[in-house]
Amino acid sequence: MSTCIESDFLTVIETNPLLCERGWWAPVQARQMKVDLESSRNALKSCFDEFKRSVQWLSQCQTTKTASINSPSSYTLKHFAEKATGNYISNGALITAAIYLNIPLKTFTDSPNPGIGISRRCPVYMAAERS
Repeated sequence: MSTCIESDFLTVIETNPLLCERGWWAPVQARQMKVDLESSRNALKSCFDEFKRSVQWLSQCQTTKTASINSPSSYTLKHFAEKATGNYISNGALITAAIYLNIPLKTFTDSPNPGIGISRRCPVYMAAERS
């Protein structure tokens, strides 16, 4: 895989209008939860380092062909990546990295945390789950 560049990161954000720093928000859900989608999208644009750490961690994981409600959530994976890298990672940066790496996502209308197509049998995932 090539080195992550900021323009690729920004392109993923621009082409996914429901993606923001806090996750993947449907407009109705964002209004109900009082999430300022525009501000949170702008905040995500400053998370390039978090994105790079997420790409690095996710690149070590085995992926699945599809994602489902049973797939690990972006929120769970962001915490695993944080432990592995020793630094904070926003939910949105992790999701952006998954999209960048073409890892399958399953979005939900009632949650900002999509399922990410990472195998729960992956040694990297299992090690993170135990820690």
